[in-house]
Amino acid sequence: MDVLATVLNYTWLKYAVLPLWILLMILLLHRDLSRWDGLMGPLSHLGLGENGTASYLSVPTSEFVAYTQGWQRFAYNAWLAEKIPLRRSLPDFRDPRCLNFSYDEDSDGMRPASIILIYRNEQLVVLLRTLHSLVDRTPKHLYAELILVDDHSDTDFWNEPLSVTFFDTYVRRYIHPAARILHMQKPVGLIKARILACNEAKADNLVFVDAQVEFTKGWLSPLLSTISEQSLTLATPVLDKLDEQTLAYHRSIERRGVYDWSLRRREVPLSKARRILLPNPYEVAAVRTSVFAIRALWFQDLSNFDKELQGFGGAELELSFKVWRSGGRIVQVPCSRVGHLEPKDQSYLKRYGDLGKMGQQVSRNLKRIVELWIDNPVLKSEIYKYQPQLLNVSVGDLSESRKLYQQYDCQSFQSFVSEVMPELKQIKPKDRSDYATGYVKSLEFPKSCLSINAGSKFITLEPCSANNTLKNWTLTYINDLRVGANICAEVQLNFKLGYDFCHGLGGRQSWHYDAVNNHLVSNTRCLELGEKLNIFLSLCNKSNRKQRWLLDNQNPSVMLSENT
Repeated sequence: MDVLATVLNYTWLKYAVLPLWILLMILLLHRDLSRWDGLMGPLSHLGLGENGTASYLSVPTSEFVAYTQGWQRFAYNAWLAEKIPLRRSLPDFRDPRCLNFSYDEDSDGMRPASIILIYRNEQLVVLLRTLHSLVDRTPKHLYAELILVDDHSDTDFWNEPLSVTFFDTYVRRYIHPAARILHMQKPVGLIKARILACNEAKADNLVFVDAQVEFTKGWLSPLLSTISEQSLTLATPVLDKLDEQTLAYHRSIERRGVYDWSLRRREVPLSKARRILLPNPYEVAAVRTSVFAIRALWFQDLSNFDKELQGFGGAELELSFKVWRSGGRIVQVPCSRVGHLEPKDQSYLKRYGDLGKMGQQVSRNLKRIVELWIDNPVLKSEIYKYQPQLLNVSVGDLSESRKLYQQYDCQSFQSFVSEVMPELKQIKPKDRSDYATGYVKSLEFPKSCLSINAGSKFITLEPCSANNTLKNWTLTYINDLRVGANICAEVQLNFKLGYDFCHGLGGRQSWHYDAVNNHLVSNTRCLELGEKLNIFLSLCNKSNRKQRWLLDNQNPSVMLSENT
């Protein structure tokens, strides 16, 4: 009996306990999935439109549960992602003048790169589509190796050793025969995973890529050419948008990344002088690390600044500071374009682990970054005004990082703002006042208020008079809805309203109040009162009175600034 027959025999014996995706992965041993219409069969009931996307989004009744579960699990249309071919055509949105640029691919600076992809608990088809677009649209002579780092994926498909083995087999058979796949025995987080992969890489140049991107023609040469011109350069493409509902590819406008007073990334328009020079590369203050190219030795050197950062929080902020203030530069390259799937609902971050723990890691990372890199006391105090929750966070030991900071003779924060990010002077600091405090009442039952129900673990509607502590809500400046210091309203399974410890990462703890329609909105859904006074989230409807809520003690000026 051959290997395939043995595996099939084993699978059918275990059919009752093996999930469907393992049965699908068994087929990888003898068939390239990229030739399929989609994992779930032909697309005849949908039809295919431009760029391989569904021409309309009619979900068959029989698959509505799968459609809903896909959104809840991944925060994008995961159901449709399984219908779209793994290899699909994408538009070429480069400026036509990019085709006139030539790149000296034989120069020393254009040596082949190590391409590094880090993933954790990704949807299989999206990860495979990323990999196929990578190898299909990247000339083989431009990359020396492909390194995949599995940061201890442990859910669904990735929780089965057999399916992981089949994934590895597929990658080496249909993606890259010499791909190195590093499976972490425990989660190390994005920051440390990049350092680990960098130490494993053999090429002089590194290109880091996310697991939810798709590459277009000619994406890599402009990046490698840019870092070859000046060795201390980090180069990024323009990230176009992969629509979370249709997965269609949309062109983004060239903009410049900066940070605001809360150290959150903002996109501002290019100056007229910069627009005139397009499609030439231009400098940005804030990097987006979904895809970036950098010299290997320099990245290793930069990685020594703070080895105590955990998870992923603050990774872009720290890298931006390290590059600019140690004498380097960050350049965005319009002739390199990559599609990026980034759901608005940040609950997709839960694939990387417990959001509560990650929230603590983010706070600790940000505190370490502020204490190390913001050397101007006045500007540091200004930043803490807009990140007051960091004041009581333990920073840990920064002595080694401060020694390296001194050795590098790093540029001051004041100089960085003046020379690299002058836009900060024009950005009006956002009001950090809370939006509202007090009772949250239904317009249908104005004497009843949202209340924590410790027994059911859900939020219910109860008379406003009793147990005031569990009904006293704050809609905060970081857009969560909390009781006390650390309990937040959270959208849970099947869109029921529950609660959990606050993590500050948005996602299903993200809320804002639409004062015009009296809607409490989490991402794209509105809070609604059900027939039996159960509370859930559903599609917003201006005429639905059961979606109207009244908030006590609103701050009109903050509400106005938020809605304009």
